[in-house]
Amino acid sequence: MLFVESINPRIYTVYTIKRFLFLALVYLFYLYESVKYFICTLIIFISQNISAGVYQDRYTKCILDNTSERDKVILVKWIFGLLADHPSLESNFALDEDEKVSNDKAAADYISFVLGVKCLNETKDVLTYEGDEAFLSAFEMLGEIAFMELAENEEVSLGFTRYIEYLDPSFWNKFEGF
Repeated sequence: MLFVESINPRIYTVYTIKRFLFLALVYLFYLYESVKYFICTLIIFISQNISAGVYQDRYTKCILDNTSERDKVILVKWIFGLLADHPSLESNFALDEDEKVSNDKAAADYISFVLGVKCLNETKDVLTYEGDEAFLSAFEMLGEIAFMELAENEEVSLGFTRYIEYLDPSFWNKFEGF
């Protein structure tokens, strides 16, 4: 029914561009605290599919309305566990098998509850009338919102800019006039 392999390459390219824009905006968010609310609004606007249909809107709203702060943490832990499996990261962020299984089960419980109980009709409608891309876009936005909420933690937000102290001072000269 829904396979990652069936995603259109154009959709993947748009997704990659949106990911880059999102990360750039996150950086700006923490670099320029005074424009915090403007950038948050812009991030949400960019992450939305402008051509979203009525079923996708209802589906996305249902998922967001039925996702708690705890659920967002569950999703971030699950994604972090997936990223930690990458060969370049696994030595720095080792998770034991029990933690991985626990994260997988928690994510599966969340998905089963939200899609199979709370948003069942909306899920069926979006898949029937608007397809896989519309189905996946709600989770993309949910991930971005969950990430932003976690990133608002003071220690995490400071971490986003910590690398700046190690930049060569002449680096900024390249951007004079901008």
